[in-house]
This record gives sequence, C-alpha cells and structure tokens, in this order.
Amino acid sequence: MNTMGDPTIDVSIILEWENVVLSGEDRTRLTLPELCRQINELQSTKALRCEVLLVYSTAEFSPDQISATVAAGFPDAQDSFDVRPIAFNDGAYWDKKNAGADVARGELLVFFDSDIAPEPGWLAALLDPFASPAVHAVAGTTYLELRNYYSRAMALFWLFPLRSPAESLVAGSVTYGNNCAFRRTTFMRYKYRAQGQFRGGAADLRRRMEADGITTFVQQSTSRIHFFFAINVLHAARRRFGGFPRPLRASSGRSAATDAPPMPVARMRGR
Repeated sequence: MNTMGDPTIDVSIILEWENVVLSGEDRTRLTLPELCRQINELQSTKALRCEVLLVYSTAEFSPDQISATVAAGFPDAQDSFDVRPIAFNDGAYWDKKNAGADVARGELLVFFDSDIAPEPGWLAALLDPFASPAVHAVAGTTYLELRNYYSRAMALFWLFPLRSPAESLVAGSVTYGNNCAFRRTTFMRYKYRAQGQFRGGAADLRRRMEADGITTFVQQSTSRIHFFFAINVLHAARRRFGGFPRPLRASSGRSAATDAPPMPVARMRGR
C-alpha cells in the first residue's frame, strides 16, 4: 500500500466508475472534458501537479472500453497529467474509493463520482482551504439540477439539497462521498468503511474523524457539483443487454436527460 505518496504529484483525483452503469455514459462526455479543463487550469495557475485514477470493474467494462473513455474524456491529458485506469473487482462503491486511495500518489486526495458534473471553479475551490495546515478534510456542495416538474418533485425527498447561495467555508455536519478532498495521511488513517449500500459511508467517516478532533469543512463558494438523476434504470438495462448505453430519447423527442429528474451538480461547496 502506498501511504507515503509521491513527491512529484500534489493531487490525486479518484473517480469511481460504478455509478455510470446506472446513469449512462452520455453525461460523462460532458463531465470528463470539463474535469480535464479544470485540472489543466489548476496546474497552470497554482502549479499543482495532478493525476486521475479511474477505478472500474472488469465485470462491467473491458480495458478497451475504459481506454476509449479516457481518450474521449481527457484528450490532452497525456501532455499534462496522468490518467490511470485501475481495475478493481473485490468490492463496490466505497471499496473502489479506498482502492483508488491505496495506489494514489498525491498529497491530497479528491473523490469525484461518475454521475455528477462540476461547475466551473469547482476543483480549485475544493482545494483552496488546504493552504491552511489545520485543514484536513473539505467537502463540496452537491445539489440537484432542477430541469422540469419531475425534477422538482423528486427534489422534495432526494438526499441532495437544492442549490444554496451561501459563499463561505464552514464546519460541516452533512457531507457526501462524491464531492470531497482529504490530506492523504488523514484519509489513510480512517478510510471508508463498507456500508453495504451507497448511503452512510461519508457520514460514518466524518463522525470517526470528528471523534478524534478532525473537522470536515464545507466549502460553499463556487465549489458545486450537480447530480445527474435521469432514467437510471433504463440506462442500466440498456447497458446490460446492449453494450454501452446509447442516447435515450423521450417521447417529446428531447433527450432523456432533459426530460428526467435533476442531475447533481458539483460545486465547490462543502456539504
């Protein structure tokens, strides 16, 4: 296990490639290039050296499929930062995050999911608080993108909140595993514990750190992510029986994503 990091890498962005099985790859064709743009911007303006680890299961994706995803999503990455596919078949969502952390080389670990989309400025805002040595964990704000009546109805009970106008760094009481960053040494002491479900891992990690006096800060300024919440069951069925999901069309003729519920947006705000 690599617990010391690599002095040539400052930031490791760990991207689980599991949620995309439900949400569909159509959205990642927009998300990954934006993530690539923000990494390049971060490296040029703050001189932070980055890498991306895409953790996937070979039961769901072949190495060739992952290579095609990387080539399409990070077309210029090889010139500026590494994108490393990590095959991992010994666990699910939280295990994939831990597996990425085990082989990551950066001093800072950023956790990002395959079914969310970052707003401009998300990555830099998530990492800015680490300029203080006292900061060990930062969460961004994940919210639902409201597109239509169905989106608004789902937002009444979905786990992600609506977008907030707040613009400050505060001690957090609610955090999500799809939009957060840690100092490597801190995360490796605690890591995520398998929850047997998607919910609960981030809250469990935050509570264990708080018990030892480590605060998770929520960054509420330009650090937002929006969550894609669109016809996941149909995407999953299409992928299982027909290979990679193709663009779905709703009865209106618009894309399924347009007619479907909200999509979580990644804004560098800590929630």
